[in-house]
Order: sequence, then C-alpha cells, then structure tokens
Amino acid sequence: YEEDGNSDYLSVKNILNKVENKAELSDAIFSEKRQIIDDYQLMTSDQNHVPFHNTEQYMREYTPSKYSKVLDELKKYVDLIEKDAGSDPPIPVTINQGRLCFYEYAKPSDYYANTPTLFLDATCNEDFIQHILLDVVFHKVLVEYADGMNVYQLSDLTLSKTWLLDNPDKIPKLVHWLQRLIQEKGYTNVGLITYQKLGNQPFLEDVAKQLGIPPDKALYFGNLRGKDGLKDCDCVLVIGKHELPAPALWKRCVPLGFDDFDYFAHSYKHKKPTKLPVRMRDGTTLDIECYRYTNDIAEIVMNQFCDAETIQAVGRGRLIHGKTKDVYLLSAIPLGEDVLITDFISSDEIFPEIRFDDVIAALKEKGYCYDKKKDLMALGITKHYWDNEKETVIDAILDSGIKLVQVSGRNKQRKTFSRKYFVWSEEKLSQHLLDEGNDRIEISNGGTYRP
Repeated sequence: YEEDGNSDYLSVKNILNKVENKAELSDAIFSEKRQIIDDYQLMTSDQNHVPFHNTEQYMREYTPSKYSKVLDELKKYVDLIEKDAGSDPPIPVTINQGRLCFYEYAKPSDYYANTPTLFLDATCNEDFIQHILLDVVFHKVLVEYADGMNVYQLSDLTLSKTWLLDNPDKIPKLVHWLQRLIQEKGYTNVGLITYQKLGNQPFLEDVAKQLGIPPDKALYFGNLRGKDGLKDCDCVLVIGKHELPAPALWKRCVPLGFDDFDYFAHSYKHKKPTKLPVRMRDGTTLDIECYRYTNDIAEIVMNQFCDAETIQAVGRGRLIHGKTKDVYLLSAIPLGEDVLITDFISSDEIFPEIRFDDVIAALKEKGYCYDKKKDLMALGITKHYWDNEKETVIDAILDSGIKLVQVSGRNKQRKTFSRKYFVWSEEKLSQHLLDEGNDRIEISNGGTYRP
C-alpha cells in the first residue's frame, strides 16, 4: 500500500514534504499527529455527504473519500503514542522512492482458525513460514530422484543477468556449447528456462530459436510454478538463476522488520563468505562456499523468493516421477539439500580460457612439445580448448616465435617414424629423441609453418 504526493490527505503530503527536506520520518509523523487524526475522521465519517436536489449538484458536491491503508496505519501509530507518551512503537510505514508505503503479508483467513490445515510447498523457507504462519509445525522432507535423473551444475560461475550483460561476447559461445551438447548427447526433446529479457532485449526467445526449442518448451524465471510442460523432456537447460531487483527484495523484507533500503542498494557490501551443504547423487554431501547476506531477514527473503524459484526451475523436470532426463543448471549458487547433484561442470568447458603466456613459458622452458593433445595438456592447454579451439592454440604458439617442425628418424625397434613437434630449442629436442633410443634423426625447419 502506498501514497504519493498526490494523496487525497494533507497529512500524507506534509509528511512526504518534510522527509524530502531531510526530516526524520518519526519526527515528520509526530508533527502531523493532529492532521492525521483529522484526515482519518474525514476518511471514515459521513460528513462529506451533503443534501442534493439534482444529479448535477450530487456530482459537484458529493466526493466520496478514498480509503487509505497507509493513513489507517498512521492513525494506529498515533493512537499508540497518545496512549503511552513514553512508548516507542515501531513505525509502520516507510519511504520508498518518494512514496509513503505500508507493507504486509496476507495472513491466513480467520475462517480457518480452528481448522487443522496442512500446507504443502516444495520450496518454502522454514524461518519465513514461521514469520507468516505463527506456531505452525514445520516438517522438511528430503526426497530422492528417480533412477536415471541427473542434475549437472556449473561449479565456478553463475550466468546472472549482470554477467551476461557485461559479457555479450560470451552469449554466442554459450549457445554454441549448448548446441554441441544437445547434438553429442542425442537429446531430442529439450526444455529451456532462463531470463525472459536481458535489459530491453529478448533473451529466452532468441536462445530458444537458436537451439530449436519450441515456445511451449521455453519458460522464464518468475513464471514457473504449476508449469508441467517439461516433464516429458529428455533434457532441461536452466540458464542462470531467479533474481529480484533491490526494491523488490526490500519490499519483501519490510513486513519482517528490516527496512534498510540502502542495504540492498549496496548489497555487495553486505555479503559474507559461507558454506552451504549440497547433496550429491552418490549419497555424499559437499560444503560449497558462496556469499550470502549478513542480515538474517535479508537472507531468509533471498532464500524464499530467489533460491526457491531456482529450485522450482530444476523441479520443472519432474525428477521424482517424470521421464528420465538430464538437467543442466548453469549457476554456481548452492541450493542446499533440496537439489541432488550428479556432477559439476566447469565454466572452462563452456568458455575455454587459456593463459597462453603461462603455456608458452612452460613450452620454452622445456624446449619442445609433441603436437598431440596429451602433451599440450601437460603444459596447461585444456582438453576442451584443444578440441574446440585448436587453431587458436597453434596460432598463439607460433606467434610467440616457437616453430612447428617435422621430425623423422628410426626408433630403437628399428621402425621409422615421422612426427611434428613445437620446438624452441632443437638441442633439447635432439637430446630427448636420442635419450629415447632413436637414431637417424632429421629435423626439418618448419619456420612459421602452420598445419
């Protein structure tokens, strides 16, 4: 509930003006006690009903007052102060972007007060529920997935909206990796869950088209609960995590007693490293380090409204009783014991990044390297990078002045061979080949030859 500077009530306007002029909210409300009472009486009385003799007079003279929940709460606050001058009750309203606001969670209807009630929710936070449903008995049940169900989670990177917007060049690489994954695994019925938009640009629709995923199999965060369209998929791709902007998180915290908007506006300053347990498919538990809010209420709200929705995204695959499938969760946020992880994926598989300076330094120190995957991996080139960026690797090595040469000779079994080596020191290569028992060695100078 909120009132702005166009409110029908003078007390609300005055309070907003005083706060805008740097007054404390409590002082502004206190100075407007009399006006709050007058406005409340105007809102609740029939004094604005005037006699009329025709429709024109009625329309001109009869202006029904508008009920204001904000004013109602201000009146209750003033009554508490008037009743006990020494009391210091909590202020029921707060200021948000030039508006006077009152936030509350809907309480269960009194109709059910004496009726035993069972609430079923797959992803609720116990502390949050205890705030809303007082004295409720809470039970958490850890379930096992059906055989053949797998969840693979990104271990070291979260594809958040901010990260994707800051790294637009990575999006084509992400799509390319997903296309290759679908092809190599032979998935034929793929579902997609991600952000509806990035900034003002469509994201879900664009990615779905590039992956050949039909619209009915493409869902977005915040619109997942109750959706059952992915239960028959053999693969579900979850890109990112559910996110709420700072004002939305703040609004959900206010009814629980935490209304520091600046805390969320600068949330990166208010997070601490902690470890959360993750259940593995093999029965073990891993403690995964992450950053969480320092304020308990902020953390409760984050878990209830953000983490829970990401868990809901994984759950769209119906992993307890649905069709056998693999779910890929491209977020490193640990989701606790509610998600069973089969294995982790490294971001290097999706976005291969190599520190070529280190690789080249290692190669120069050794003096040579056989141009095969296994030998290059020993210097720091990853298998994934060699398989998918081979030309980039070769170009970087040759651009450093290292040569690619052809070596022929005869081994100790008297069999001839011909190989290619990256060479910085022909002396070290020759000695290595002799130490292996080879003879009749010939090294053709490859210069900057590229295969």
